[in-house]
Amino acid sequence: SILFSETINSSSVQPTGLWVQNYFVSPRARVYLTGGSVISNDSTLVSVQLTNDDLNAIKLSTTLCVDDTNCYVRLTSDFARDMAGNSVEPLNVTIFDSHHLPSTFTDDSSSPQVIAF
Repeated sequence: SILFSETINSSSVQPTGLWVQNYFVSPRARVYLTGGSVISNDSTLVSVQLTNDDLNAIKLSTTLCVDDTNCYVRLTSDFARDMAGNSVEPLNVTIFDSHHLPSTFTDDSSSPQVIAF
């Protein structure tokens, strides 16, 4: 989930305008979302359900989102709009602050399961 300063129109959210990367500046690994589903209503808190392909692409990397020190969310102005139709401001790539770090991080603790043979 991403917290914004004002209410976001959930129908305007475009998950493809978001990516994760392992370093704030000069990342060595990043994954651009190819899709996803918005699972929140109009709110300051936007939640996106990742596609299995995007989630697996993130898990494939040994240096991306392994913990909260290498998991940075970036987004474009096309990611979403507020209730008045204004585009969100992209995160500035040159100024780092606590908004760029995850406020919570959940380790991948699920074991793989066979789904076909």
